[in-house]
Amino acid sequence: ILGNRVLLEPLPKKLRSDGGILLAERYQDDRTQYRVLAVGSGSKIDPEIQVGCCVMTPLTYDHYTFEDGRKIVGVDQLIAVWNDEAEKPNSD
Repeated sequence: ILGNRVLLEPLPKKLRSDGGILLAERYQDDRTQYRVLAVGSGSKIDPEIQVGCCVMTPLTYDHYTFEDGRKIVGVDQLIAVWNDEAEKPNSD
């Protein structure tokens, strides 16, 4: 059903920096990082993209958003993939 798309849920907001500093509200909202809930079986699906891994998307992209914040996006719109929050890429 998903084809070359994935179902994503937003990662929880990070309230403190890695050093323990309380982040200002404008730095807490990261709408680009998600956890993969389901993966389609299309030909463009990278084997690295699996249920449970984390992905990063651009701020603006074509997607379908559910009321609870989950999204369906095409795999061509994913700009980073990692398996653990400790491996999170630097988005600066």
